[in-house]
Amino acid sequence: HLAYSLRLLHLSDNKLEKIRENYFSKLSNLVELYLGKNLISSIDIFSFKSLTKLKVLELNDNCLFYLNEYLFKNLTNLEYINLNNNLLKKIEITYFQSQKYSLRKLHLANNRLEK
Repeated sequence: HLAYSLRLLHLSDNKLEKIRENYFSKLSNLVELYLGKNLISSIDIFSFKSLTKLKVLELNDNCLFYLNEYLFKNLTNLEYINLNNNLLKKIEITYFQSQKYSLRKLHLANNRLEK
């Protein structure tokens, strides 16, 4: 079955506006997910729950203004997150607690982060 064997999914440069909980539920072997250059303004809290093997997540160049603190909870193998060019005002280090041993690169340039 294709969904179970898929390792890389490239959905950049589309017109996605929202990531729903069930979009990636059957993609448990996914290692790279590219969602940059869309119109994403919201991501359901459990959207990435089944992506426990994910290492690369690109969400750059979207319209994200808020991230739920538990969004990345199950992504314990995540090494790279790109959140550049969004509308984020707040990011707490606790959002990435599950990646304390895996995360190597976190891109947050060109957001609206406040002290």
